[in-house]
This record gives sequence, structure tokens and C-alpha cells, in this order.
Amino acid sequence: MKRILLALTMSAFVAGGAFAQIPLSVGVGGMFTSDFGGGIEISAWGGGSVGITETSPYFGGGGFVFLDMFFAQLSLGFFGAGGTDVWSSGDLSLDLWDQSLVGMDIGLMGKFPIAVSPQMTVFPLLGIVYRLVLSGSRSGSFDDLSWSVDFGDEGMPDASDFNALWFRLGGGLDFSFNQNMFLRTTLTYGIRLANNFENDRVSETERDFSGTDVSVSTRLGHGLDFTVGIGFRLN
Repeated sequence: MKRILLALTMSAFVAGGAFAQIPLSVGVGGMFTSDFGGGIEISAWGGGSVGITETSPYFGGGGFVFLDMFFAQLSLGFFGAGGTDVWSSGDLSLDLWDQSLVGMDIGLMGKFPIAVSPQMTVFPLLGIVYRLVLSGSRSGSFDDLSWSVDFGDEGMPDASDFNALWFRLGGGLDFSFNQNMFLRTTLTYGIRLANNFENDRVSETERDFSGTDVSVSTRLGHGLDFTVGIGFRLN
């Protein structure tokens, strides 16, 4: 037991010394997020090729906090977003419903700081973000009739069906006000893996058109994220 306690104590001192050598900072700020694509694409042949798409774009914003470890940034963000799902084929386009959601982002980004002046540092960013959708709803109207249903209600997908892993690439800038406080802005472009809702829509559509000359696939989800925040150096 004494040897175990001694080993744990020594490990704590070693870890503390290692972290003491790494510049650490924390911060808080606002974020803008978007998903330009997503949905599914249906292609049919026969008397001629026909393409049908169902897209689910959204735009929104919220807040985030971050922990910076010089070459890496951990972040946690919360946001609200909304958009209109659209069915389209050629020049024909039809709004299906309005959709809103509330989500959380957990991100880990690698970065390489480059000092361009005593006050300014720029850095490329590359990493992953896991987006969890916590809640959401769909609403629409037809003539004098309007309706609204929440994710998870009967016949509706669960909010977790929209969770997705994003891969992001971009850059950022730090501007120091003094030795302890700085402004951080970042801009990243990301693409994501298809979520469970999209994969289920592909499976359902393939079953509906089973035995026909129809091809169904998910569409690429992609979008921009912009953040601006205030950081505070810890050492």
C-alpha cells in the first residue's frame, strides 16, 4: 500500500510538472453554426433519369467554453438552430416542414500557433466535433391548419437520431489585450458522417422501391462554424 501511495504521489508531481510547462488558457464566447446539406438523394431510371433530393439545412448560434493547451483545444458548445426541410426535383421545389433543434458540441482540435507580432498569433486548426442533438421539433401549416410535433413523439425520430461526427479544418487568430487576456476568433469548414435519421430514410426508401430501378443514398452534410470569445491565460 505504501508503494502504491508513493507511486501515485510521484505520478501526481510528474503530471503537475508536465502541465506546468504547457501554456494553459480558458475562455468563453459565442458561436455561429450551420449545416448546408444532409438529407437523401433518390435517382430513378427508365424513361429517363429522375433525381429527387430531400435536404435538411439549418443555421443557428449559441455559446461555448474552451480549454486551450497550446497545441490543442478542447471545447464544449450549446446552440439552437432552425431551418426548412426541402423536397426538390429539377426546377420543382417544395418546403416540407420547418425544423428547430437544440444541440451540444464536444470538440477536440489540434492547432499550431504562429506568432506574427507581440500581440497577434494565428494558427491552423484540424480536428473532430461530436454533435449531440438534445431536443427538436417540426412544424408546418396547410391552409388554415398548423401543426407542431416534438422529436420523440409518436411517429417522429428521436433527437439522438440526428447526432453526428464532424471533421473540421480551418484556422484562428488570437489578439492579446495584455499578458492575461486575449480575443480569439476561429473559422472552420466541416463535413460530417450521415446520421441515423438519414440512414433510416435510405433504408425505408429502398424498401418502398424494392424491385425497381431506383438508387438511394445519403447527401453530404457540411457547413461553417464561426466563434469569437475572450480567453484568460492560467500560467
